[in-house]
Amino acid sequence: MATNQRADPGPRAPTVLANPEGWGDRVLDRAADIPVPAQTRSPAGAGRQRARHLRRAGFSLLELVIVLAVTLILTSLLLPALTGVRRNVYKVISASHLRQIGMGVTMYARDYPERLPFSQLLRDGMLLELMAAHEGEDQPEAWDGLGLLYSGGYIETPEIFYCPGHEGEHTLDRYQYCWRDDFDGSIRIYTNYHYCGDLRWSDLKTRRSLDEGESLVLATDGFRTRADLNHKSGLNLLRGDGSVRWHQFSSDLYALIPNDPNGDQTDYANLWGKLEKLGP
Repeated sequence: MATNQRADPGPRAPTVLANPEGWGDRVLDRAADIPVPAQTRSPAGAGRQRARHLRRAGFSLLELVIVLAVTLILTSLLLPALTGVRRNVYKVISASHLRQIGMGVTMYARDYPERLPFSQLLRDGMLLELMAAHEGEDQPEAWDGLGLLYSGGYIETPEIFYCPGHEGEHTLDRYQYCWRDDFDGSIRIYTNYHYCGDLRWSDLKTRRSLDEGESLVLATDGFRTRADLNHKSGLNLLRGDGSVRWHQFSSDLYALIPNDPNGDQTDYANLWGKLEKLGP
């Protein structure tokens, strides 16, 4: 039986691909344009590049010196302004404290008709001591002047009697324990504000009254001595009508402030008289 078999075509001729002229050159040109990845670069070249980067990331000594110099110059320019702002804040706080003292005196005068807080220190002729709220001398109940506003509950916190700008020795920190109920009266308690007292200094007989209005200087920033000044340039005055005004020191007014609390009381009386004559 015959079978179908395909005839052997014999060996094939090799296939020849078309190769247009210049094709290989163009491929090589394009391959040359392909960027080489960073990881294929030599380790030495990468190390040099990192070193250059690290050198650029830091500051030189000269740059640090320049920055510090500019900072110091700006600080020196700003400090006087900041000091002035702080002093003005202290003046405002002091004026606020005096207003609260004035309100306390007003409430006291309502409970004790036509009377200002009693002062034994004034009756003893101790005008410079009217900055004290307690006589001391081992008498626990010897509250005096403005101190009666605290003991009577008209002012509830002792912070009102102290100015944060005070640079002398009579600070709240020094007397903090003295304002407690168990105080034994062992020392005299000073505040930072000066009280006029309940009697006129001229005769120590005539009572002062809130009815005198703005002609009455009821209390001021303390000036028992120059070291007790809350503000070096002037002081706040609390008047009988409850108003508080700032007054700059004149040369003759400042000259009357004593350096010694045991000095002549006459100059002090003259000083208070000049304060009462200052205009509103």
